[in-house]
Amino acid sequence: MSFISNLFKKSEDTQSTNGFLSDNTPDTKLTEYKISLNKTVVNLEKSTGVSFDNLKSRVNLVLDYSGSMQDMYMDGTVQEVVTKILPLALKFDDNGELDCYLFSDSFKKVKGCTERNYLNYVKNVIKPNSANMQGTYYAPVLRDILRHDTTDIPTFTIFITDGDNSDPAMTDDVVRQYSTANEFIMFIGIGGAEFRYLRKLDTLDGRPVDNTGFVEFANIRKVNEVALYEKLLSEYASWLKR
Repeated sequence: MSFISNLFKKSEDTQSTNGFLSDNTPDTKLTEYKISLNKTVVNLEKSTGVSFDNLKSRVNLVLDYSGSMQDMYMDGTVQEVVTKILPLALKFDDNGELDCYLFSDSFKKVKGCTERNYLNYVKNVIKPNSANMQGTYYAPVLRDILRHDTTDIPTFTIFITDGDNSDPAMTDDVVRQYSTANEFIMFIGIGGAEFRYLRKLDTLDGRPVDNTGFVEFANIRKVNEVALYEKLLSEYASWLKR
């Protein structure tokens, strides 16, 4: 049995300590997260004035697949991120599917995440392989999303990374292009890096609209989903009111 296969081997009736579930294990987390999102939306509608219940958006999840992320794919952190983000797509996306991308020095789009396949999505769809994990380049995947977005509804891209990129100038150019489109990118830094580049994005010149947000969580698995949704949607609401 290979290292990866052995890593993901679990009993059929118990939850593994690394955060993955047996394919036969009932999961209550998604239901809890959907309830939390609905409660959060009610509160945010009052404070932001944005009608989230009538909002339709294309929702993307972009996941860092660089070598430094390997441990977080293996210990269940990324799976927890996917499960927490999925309710946003179920509520807002026009087809109820979370479009997912992986990036390192290149990128690829993988099968979308839905209520039918989210359980063990990392193991069954992403299939982590440390041999394929390389560097950290933001621009190529962002450029591809922009190029293929032909919908009239706004796009909400949630971008997960554990460190700064090797292509800041190219990413600056792509972000400037996004600023004239119906696109908002919410960057989430995880793992405790300094994130110098992402902190500077708020002051990036040459944009008619600030089309990016940034929040960081040293350990995103421990972040309460309500706090996560409040932060993501507050930033998104500010952009929607532009």
